Amino acid sequence: MAEGDSSALAELYDAHGSAVYTLALRIVRQVRHAEEIVQEVFSQAWRQAGRYDPARATVTGWLLMMTRARALDALRARAARPDAAQ
Repeated sequence: MAEGDSSALAELYDAHGSAVYTLALRIVRQVRHAEEIVQEVFSQAWRQAGRYDPARATVTGWLLMMTRARALDALRARAARPDAAQ
């Protein structure tokens, strides 16, 4: 994936998409927001694939860490704009 192989991204999504979605949904509790987070996480993984360090985390751990961060950011953003459409 770090070399631009889009089929590697598809394989990554197939292997981990469900776990990423489940965590995102558990945190944000809204399907639409969870789906957006999944897109953001895999987009970030694509852009930062070259920075992934297997000595620091498994691929699953890396993706779930990004998911958690994105989901918490989404919650904070919603809390900062309580009148915004959900």
